[in-house]
Amino acid sequence: MVTPSPPWVVFGALGALPLVDFGLRRAVPIASSLEGFRDLSMVITIFSVIPLLIARLAVENSGARQADRRRLLLAAATEHADDLISIMTPTGQVEYANSAFCHALGWGPTEVGLRPATEFLAEESRSQLDAIRTAAPTAHAWRGTLVRRRKDESTFLSSGSVIALTDGAGAVTNFVAVERDTTHEAQLRDQLIHSERLAAVGQLVSGVAHELNNPLQSIVGYTDLLIAAERLQDAHGDLEEIRSAAHRAAKIVQNLLAFVRRSSAERTRENLNAIVLRTIALMQYELATTGLELEETYGEDLPPVLVNREEIQQVLLNIVLNAEQAMRSAGRHGRLSIRTLRAGTSDVAVEIQDDGPGVPQALAGRIFEPFFTTKNVGEGTGLGLSLAIGIAQSHGGSLTLIPVSSGACFRLTLPTTTMPAVVTPPASLEILEELLAEPQGVNAHPR
Repeated sequence: MVTPSPPWVVFGALGALPLVDFGLRRAVPIASSLEGFRDLSMVITIFSVIPLLIARLAVENSGARQADRRRLLLAAATEHADDLISIMTPTGQVEYANSAFCHALGWGPTEVGLRPATEFLAEESRSQLDAIRTAAPTAHAWRGTLVRRRKDESTFLSSGSVIALTDGAGAVTNFVAVERDTTHEAQLRDQLIHSERLAAVGQLVSGVAHELNNPLQSIVGYTDLLIAAERLQDAHGDLEEIRSAAHRAAKIVQNLLAFVRRSSAERTRENLNAIVLRTIALMQYELATTGLELEETYGEDLPPVLVNREEIQQVLLNIVLNAEQAMRSAGRHGRLSIRTLRAGTSDVAVEIQDDGPGVPQALAGRIFEPFFTTKNVGEGTGLGLSLAIGIAQSHGGSLTLIPVSSGACFRLTLPTTTMPAVVTPPASLEILEELLAEPQGVNAHPR
């Protein structure tokens, strides 16, 4: 960077020439015949120096303009960077903060200036400020994680580095911090841990289900033998109840195994009513114990859909669980309504409606965003509905929130298929209802 010469230096050099000439005339007088030559040489010297000075000033001005241009480019890059950049004084006052810093912390650009840096840190990170002041000048940079505090008192994690700027004498003039918000990375890490935990639970459930199959088969087998040998009608009825309960337990184990197994990307021709029935069967006990009233309405002669059954079950489970939790949080038993129907000429749909508190209008446009949740910390990741809408769209369908007078209603729409049926005939709705129905006297839900 070129430093322009001060104006007094330039004009002082020009003014010094006549003074030097006057001093030489007094100190070294010459013949009068040479006075004219001395005057001419003085004039020539002055006029020859002026262009050199002008050229020097032009060079310096060009260098200054280039330096200013670089400075403006650097300032623009800093201001529009995605990283959180701030400059602090040695005493810990924020002297400058870029737009990303102000936006992330919720402060205006004019509000940040000259505020103490501790005001933008959470209580647990304020003690690190002294460590930064000590470590930054002695090392190339201080690197670590800070807990930043927004204007609304909320906090977030930031990871970055702080360097110290020094003058020629080695004294610290400023601290420059470059950080980035790591909240998203932390959420992804937590989601990965949660997914790994679910995978481990799935393997455990799979093993337990296999272990349950053996005693269930024994119960069913011995019950069949006892029924064939028993003559008393009362005992016959009791044995039928045992066999019915064992068959139901075996069916639940079978559905559970089908759900927790890793599904392939292959899609098959499925009956939407059958998928809904299997999903409800997985949640019958939980819905019954929470006291929810379940209403099921199934459309007749629905055309088949080409789907990945486990993925559609996941969508339905997410919606039903959200509805159950919403009604429970409202302190009411509630009613859950599930309906399958035709949607136009080439689509079928499932509508799941609850009479809970519903979705506020201000949040209706954000419920499908990843990591957006209204639940308390530890109660949800905010990924259920975002994954559900992704699955629906990957099948060529849609998942929407339908306006209703009370509660919330989600509609899953799927396109029908003209693919030929498989060789094995699909189970009819009546057969599935018979297989999945609860025994008499065990909280049967209205359909």
